[in-house]
Amino acid sequence: MIVSSRGASCRAKEFTMPPCIEGSGSFVLSFLDEALLAQLLDSLRATTGHVWHVEEAESSETEGALCGVAVDVRVDGDVPCRLRCAADRLPPEHLALVQSIAGLLAVCIAQRLACAREQLHRIATEAALADHGKRMMLLADSLPVLIHAHDKDGRYVFWNKECERVIGFTAEQVLSGDFPGVSWMYAAYADPMAKYHDIHDSGRDYRDMELTLRCADGEFRTFAWTNISRQCPIPGWSGWEVGMDITARLQTDRALQEQLRFMESLIQAVPYPLYIKDTSLRYVGCNQAFAEFAGRSMEAMRGLTAFDLLKEEDARQVEAFDLEVLASGDRRQCEVLFPHADGSVRNVLLEKKAFYGNSASPRGLICVFTDITEQRRHEQQLLRAKQQAEQASQAKTRFLANISHELRTPLNGIMGATELLLAEELTQDQREYLGMVRSSTTNLLRILNDILDLSSLDEGRLAITALPCNLPRALEGLFKLFAVQAQWKRLQFSWTIEEDVPRNVVLDMERLRQALSNIFWNALKFTEQGEIAIRVCLEPADFPELDPAVAVPLRIEIQDTGIGIAPDQQARIFEAFSLAENVMTKKYGGAGLGLAISHKLAALMGGRLWVESEEGAGSTFFMALPVALP
Repeated sequence: MIVSSRGASCRAKEFTMPPCIEGSGSFVLSFLDEALLAQLLDSLRATTGHVWHVEEAESSETEGALCGVAVDVRVDGDVPCRLRCAADRLPPEHLALVQSIAGLLAVCIAQRLACAREQLHRIATEAALADHGKRMMLLADSLPVLIHAHDKDGRYVFWNKECERVIGFTAEQVLSGDFPGVSWMYAAYADPMAKYHDIHDSGRDYRDMELTLRCADGEFRTFAWTNISRQCPIPGWSGWEVGMDITARLQTDRALQEQLRFMESLIQAVPYPLYIKDTSLRYVGCNQAFAEFAGRSMEAMRGLTAFDLLKEEDARQVEAFDLEVLASGDRRQCEVLFPHADGSVRNVLLEKKAFYGNSASPRGLICVFTDITEQRRHEQQLLRAKQQAEQASQAKTRFLANISHELRTPLNGIMGATELLLAEELTQDQREYLGMVRSSTTNLLRILNDILDLSSLDEGRLAITALPCNLPRALEGLFKLFAVQAQWKRLQFSWTIEEDVPRNVVLDMERLRQALSNIFWNALKFTEQGEIAIRVCLEPADFPELDPAVAVPLRIEIQDTGIGIAPDQQARIFEAFSLAENVMTKKYGGAGLGLAISHKLAALMGGRLWVESEEGAGSTFFMALPVALP
């Protein structure tokens, strides 16, 4: 505290208020008790004989003529006010008294300021807490989850808009004094509700507690509740909870469970062994049929792999196949040896398909397998029977070929002797008899030649020799011979060679002549009246891949008006030693080799032979060949 005698030019030190106090020195002076101040000033006047007063520190700036003795009142280093009198100076004992009174005033002001600061701090803290709570409630009110809070008596003190929307009760209803608090909730089941109250009242924490409640509209909905904290940041809150409406999720879960039960029933109803594997190729489920086949329970199958059931080599094959199925997603089949519960090893056909969830990646695979052991046994029996039949057929063919070779020599001798006799002078009867011998011998030689050709075709010994030739000229020469034969049987005969048929080609004309002759003789044999017509043309549809600069698609059609062939017999006529019906053999004769040889010759030349026929209306034989150009 400084005591000084100043004139008008003297300036008091500026007083700075504390940060929490705003205003001028008059605000500080308001902290002094008026009665106490009057008593102190009276005491100074009585002692010093001068009139004293308290002035604000800033007042000396406006009082230019004022001078006298001034004593500063210092509070925390500042001078909010001073004591002043009009005397020019004071004796030391009076000055000491004034200084003591100034100190007393400073203490009073400091105490009052400290109280003011504390009060203002409390007000500011309460305001900040109120503002924080307001912001938290605004935030909680806007969140898309259910949030409510209650006081220590269990009455609701906060109810956000999501609670209003989902549960149906308004905040006004819930926060009213008449609302029964947490006990209002009516649970669909008594046990969960009792558990909720027990945990809630005990103060224990809980998370995702499911509770089914009846909402304002009477509908039952299920919620999952979680208490956030027992230390609530908002005054008046004793506890608060966050909830979510899980009704739709539970309905979906129930529907999924029902679907899974249905799928389980469906899997068990399948009469074939069935199992399911995950992407790690472990069994995760199967039906009873598979468990019985493998000799294990359904529970024991879970977690096993193919190596637990099969031999190592078979297991590797199965797992490699499983990986292919998972990678491709396609349905695939494979065959494997699988041990049966009775100790036998069975042939099983596995049919597998990957299955998917919501993503594009497979979740696993499902397999249905069939025990084909008996089927494979029958196939082996059929294969052995076929091999035996083929061996017998080959033996028969070799036997006939050998016999044919043996018969051709005496038949050629008979033919030669017959020709020599026919050159002699004979009676009409003798010539007729020898003609019959020559005709029979010729037919027999034709059959023997057919047998030899068929044997060569079956054994792959007959080769095709393609040579350049004039195709129209060669065919016309053959057709003229056919015309003579048709004339003998009083049948009309015609042929047509289209203009686009090339003149010069490269083919085995001898084998083509043989194949066409067999077809013609067949038509001649089964046609009693009418006509036989031959057409030669090019048909690109038969060989669409041919390069026209290299080869041409030749087609030869032989049509007759004979007896025709029944649909169920048409495939048999190209088999060796067979006619359409056995009765045909008796009526028309023949060994049934001609069409079989022609069919094989057509295939040997890279083409094919087929027939279109209607019983009673005739037949048309088609031969399609790729013919090379020179």
